[in-house]
Amino acid sequence: MTSNRRTSHQDRYRIVVRGEFGALLTAAFGDMEVETVEGMTVLRASVRDAQELYGLIDRMRDHGVEIESVSRDDSAV
Repeated sequence: MTSNRRTSHQDRYRIVVRGEFGALLTAAFGDMEVETVEGMTVLRASVRDAQELYGLIDRMRDHGVEIESVSRDDSAV
C-alpha cells in the first residue's frame, strides 16, 4: 500500500504576533519556538502541509492571538 502523504518534508514558518506571550500562551504553543522581541512575539513552526498551517493559525485565533504576519522561514535550513 502506498501513501500520498509526505512524512519527511516539513516547511518552516515564521509567525509574528502582536504582544508578548506570557507563561500560559508560551506553554500553549510549546511545540514551537517562541521568542519575544520589542512588544511582539515570534513563533517558528514546522508544518507538513497547508492544512496543518491553517490549523495552527486557527489555534492562535482560538487563543485570541492577533497575527501580524506569516512567512516561510527560509533562514532555518
